[in-house]
Amino acid sequence: MATRKLDSSRWKDYFDDLSGRLPAKLVEIEVASLAIGDQNLTDWILLKSISYDPKDDVLSVHTEPIEHLIREPKEIYLEEGPEGIRSVAITDKDGDKQLVKFKEVLKLPPRA
Repeated sequence: MATRKLDSSRWKDYFDDLSGRLPAKLVEIEVASLAIGDQNLTDWILLKSISYDPKDDVLSVHTEPIEHLIREPKEIYLEEGPEGIRSVAITDKDGDKQLVKFKEVLKLPPRA
């Protein structure tokens, strides 16, 4: 597995491309902050899309029940393996770290 920093000039294009190619994925969102400590914001829930809006400087993680906004991200790191992206680690303007972990939805065979 490799971790690499994603240059801020590529955030919008990278997440637009990622969202367009994502198969059904589950995500878990963790937040680490001095104010609240380490917490799971969500358990595994269905991801709809992930995008970056440079005009408002917001990274948005759209899931089935919620939209999680990360305002003024400062650094984004990608953890990638042979099967694709495993997680996105974001540090925001306050130094809080947010981790979006990906897991594929279990595909069951059709009922007989």
